[in-house]
Amino acid sequence: MKIQEILAANKLRQQEAKKLNVRAGETLFKVFSIAELTAWVMERLSGARRLMEIVNTETLRLPELDPSLVGKVLTDNPDKINVLGREVAVEYSEYRREPLIRIDFRGDYSKDWARLPVEGVRLPSNREVVLYSAIDGHSYYVEAPSSQFAPKVREIFNKQQWETWTTRPEIVLPDPNSEGSEVAATVEATYGTCVVTGQPLTAFGTVVVKGYRHYSTDPYFEGKWFHGRDEADTERAQTVGKLTALRIEAFENQLLAVARTAAEQAKVCIKDLYGVYQSFDRDSQVRTALYERAYGYLPEKVGDLQTWVAETHVLAEKARTEIREEEARRNRPEIREVRIDRRGQNRKPELNGRRIDSSESFQFTPSWFWSDLLALVDEFGRGTTAFAIFKGEDPLMLAMTKRELELLAPKVEQAMTDLGSSPTDEVKKSFWRELEGVRPKTRENRIPVKHHRVETEKKSFGLGADAWGGLDDLKL
Repeated sequence: MKIQEILAANKLRQQEAKKLNVRAGETLFKVFSIAELTAWVMERLSGARRLMEIVNTETLRLPELDPSLVGKVLTDNPDKINVLGREVAVEYSEYRREPLIRIDFRGDYSKDWARLPVEGVRLPSNREVVLYSAIDGHSYYVEAPSSQFAPKVREIFNKQQWETWTTRPEIVLPDPNSEGSEVAATVEATYGTCVVTGQPLTAFGTVVVKGYRHYSTDPYFEGKWFHGRDEADTERAQTVGKLTALRIEAFENQLLAVARTAAEQAKVCIKDLYGVYQSFDRDSQVRTALYERAYGYLPEKVGDLQTWVAETHVLAEKARTEIREEEARRNRPEIREVRIDRRGQNRKPELNGRRIDSSESFQFTPSWFWSDLLALVDEFGRGTTAFAIFKGEDPLMLAMTKRELELLAPKVEQAMTDLGSSPTDEVKKSFWRELEGVRPKTRENRIPVKHHRVETEKKSFGLGADAWGGLDDLKL
């Protein structure tokens, strides 16, 4: 049975070494693991396989713990110590490195926590203990190293005053849309009295940037109070930066809106110009550029929009120039050679009714003027070739020679202004007399007209017997 006693002693020795190490807070005594213990025993068995083969069983006994070291550990790490005049137990645990003291700071001892030494409560080994205690005025137990216990309790009670502080001064928030609105300076206010020193507790309020905004209409800033000035000043500096950034963004958005409005207006103008270009029979680079500008996408950035608008204005001016040139080309009087076909002659009065084919297309000249003037030209015509002034595709005047045309032009232009579209017979007679100065006064070449057709490059128009209307009144 001696071997059983040795094994029990070894187990007890292992447990004692472990407890002493926990009490000391460090490994002072060897604690064998199972593997180490097995190797240690196998070495001392010297190959013995049965109990009777073991020569000396005492060789299997673990070495005793050093008594002097054990005594020192027990002295330096006692079971009880004196704290603020009270003897309290010290707890050692393998799950906590620091020793723990459970002490009650309630009732008659409710203020004792404030008398704890600044350096904390320490064991003879100079190890600091952890205090675990209930305190009056607080619902929970407080646990902290002894040197930090009093500051923690003070923070708890001062924080209670902070949380119940309802008379906080208002902090004025800046308005990003107001040019004169700025971030207010950090303000100070007293919210209570320190439970340890009795000194006033000061809070520092400033404007901070909101951490989130649920809606676009929510403000960017809010007022907030801090325990320290440094923290408040840091937050204020960030708010100033945010306010500046918001105003820069607002200014850029304003520039963007102005630039986009200008671009949209320019785009409308370009669409109108492109609509005019569609009536042209020819293509051009300007027309292609107008289409791309009119139906393309606008840039997104301010600088790109401004460049786009400037380039569009240049393009629009170039387009207007081409349009004016095209209109001038279309409206420019042009002398062309025309041919007059005579298709019969009849002086019967019943055929003298007024009729002019396609007279509505001659928007620049009254119908009566056309019939009389063409009849006059034919009256003195010396052949089938004549010259006409065209404005676009509409004939304005007809004469047998270019020289006659040049002489007639100013008189006809003035007459058109003076006579209007429905002149009286007397006015018409006066007009024809004005033209007598540039026509041969002879009847020899007079040819009665029943119907004339003037053929041009792209259109023709007919004349009826009303051509006699002006000739009968002439006394040539």
